Amino acid sequence: MNKYEKLFEKHAKQGENIDALEALQLITVAYMKSCEFSIGMRTTIYSAGEIWLYDRLPKQSNNPFPKELINKPLLNLMPQLCKEFDPDNHGTYNICGFNSPEDLKVYMLIAIKEHLYDDATMNACCWAIKQIPQLYEKWRDEELYPWASLRPFIHGGFHPSLEF
Repeated sequence: MNKYEKLFEKHAKQGENIDALEALQLITVAYMKSCEFSIGMRTTIYSAGEIWLYDRLPKQSNNPFPKELINKPLLNLMPQLCKEFDPDNHGTYNICGFNSPEDLKVYMLIAIKEHLYDDATMNACCWAIKQIPQLYEKWRDEELYPWASLRPFIHGGFHPSLEF
């Protein structure tokens, strides 16, 4: 493990107990900053924000947002998280489609190496990026398996993993 991977782990550990609202505010500011220079970094920061929004914020007692807003894309919440967020500016930047968890971690390692964000932001982002492999798998299973009994055939053939 190189020094940047060690720093990633350190930031991730320190990010475990951050308040979700604080993390989302930090991530919104980092997202705005990344609009200036990198679609890959912007996507990574946005992906980290989604973990905080969809996994952590609903579990917090101090969540001030209604479920309808939490279930929408993070961009819809960003103006309420940071008054400097301008939907007509920051809301017009694209993010990439799905990046692998490994790719997202590489971008965080770059952010660490280049000192792109303060420690609190790095803690929030690294913690979230570290959660992505497990959460994506969990969310995929929640999306796919409730429908599995309705679709016993995949690509024209029986899929042996589907039980009836």
